[in-house]
Amino acid sequence: MTGPTRTRAQIGKSSRRKGADFERAVANAIRPWFPEAKRSRDNGSTTTTDTGDIAGTWTGLWWSLKDDKSGAVDRWFDEAILKARNLVPLVVQKRAGCANPLRAWAWVRLSDLGWMVQKVPFAGPELLGWRLVRLELRTVLDLLADAGHARVPLEDIA
Repeated sequence: MTGPTRTRAQIGKSSRRKGADFERAVANAIRPWFPEAKRSRDNGSTTTTDTGDIAGTWTGLWWSLKDDKSGAVDRWFDEAILKARNLVPLVVQKRAGCANPLRAWAWVRLSDLGWMVQKVPFAGPELLGWRLVRLELRTVLDLLADAGHARVPLEDIA
């Protein structure tokens, strides 16, 4: 026996709630690296810079968080590149079966990864620079801390 059929509005509301819950979980999880991190409710206006889904982190990042297991990473990243303008787009995807936000997949371009950690690109866009690299979010945060873009986290953080 099947349950009651959900309306499109109910499905949309559920998806928005899941997305907001994931954004809050990530913001809370990254506070050891970025104490001012919070879910961004103001994604750009005439007086503020659009930082994406998370605000209060390294000013060079543009965050896009996805609680979606569809694997549409290329489409998400193309959208993030357009919205990020001159910032480094970082797409964070919740991992299936993994509740720890620090273990979420973080997608970044190879050239941007070089910029984040050394302030020089690893390779120009004409070489391998546009290829996407997938790391755990915790690894990206540690790399940012090593490069001086974030507070160095405590050793006992899970």
